[in-house]
Amino acid sequence: MPMVDCESHGLVEAAFYCAHIESCLRSGVACEVDMDLVFDDFGDACLLCVTCLAVAREYVRAHQTEFIDAYPIELEGGCIDHLKEWSEKVNNVDLDALLKAAVKRTRRRPER
Repeated sequence: MPMVDCESHGLVEAAFYCAHIESCLRSGVACEVDMDLVFDDFGDACLLCVTCLAVAREYVRAHQTEFIDAYPIELEGGCIDHLKEWSEKVNNVDLDALLKAAVKRTRRRPER
């Protein structure tokens, strides 16, 4: 995962999320509880709200054989610790559990 130099937490992992979640972060209000993570080709996760998740899935289905040059969703990034604090306080979402579940679901190694 990429890193960001946070004034509060120091050098930490960067969390990427859609502009809707960014708006909720800035205004201090809850976002939809139904959020999920999508992974890029490098294995970096982006947290998306339900609306953006539907767009992302549709885009991936339509462009599976192409390189992604112009992703249709605006992504913001920031300190993952700040996002965890916000999601646990405001959304009652455990970002660690969400990330582990998404990794297990999407990145499971084939059984031998």
